[in-house]
Amino acid sequence: MGEVNKKTLVFETKIEDIELNIDMSNELKEELQALGVKFYEVYHLAESFAHKLLEDKQDVELRLENEDTNAFIELDIKWETEKKVLINVLKVDLKKVDHEGLPVRPQGARFDFGAIEAEAQALEAQARAN
Repeated sequence: MGEVNKKTLVFETKIEDIELNIDMSNELKEELQALGVKFYEVYHLAESFAHKLLEDKQDVELRLENEDTNAFIELDIKWETEKKVLINVLKVDLKKVDHEGLPVRPQGARFDFGAIEAEAQALEAQARAN
């Protein structure tokens, strides 16, 4: 699993032998924060789809939609070299999400949400300072 570069706030990881960076504008980070969404969560979402997104090895803009929630994310994929790619998150739309009927976080979650939240708060504070 990759991590957010604390200086640039760009998510950096490797998928097999490909260096992957995921980024978004400061405006989008602020918009997400206003909605109560941590920007690093969007980075992890894009990372989770990375194998599928990168298999064509083409520069492309695409939109991923979730039929259950009506949420969508728009991405711009740019290959810098054969082994280095940048995914820029252009838009995240959660306005049509119907929260009724959505499952809650499963019991016995395997993640330490307290540690993740602390990391998110530190990254957000740093983003505001820049």
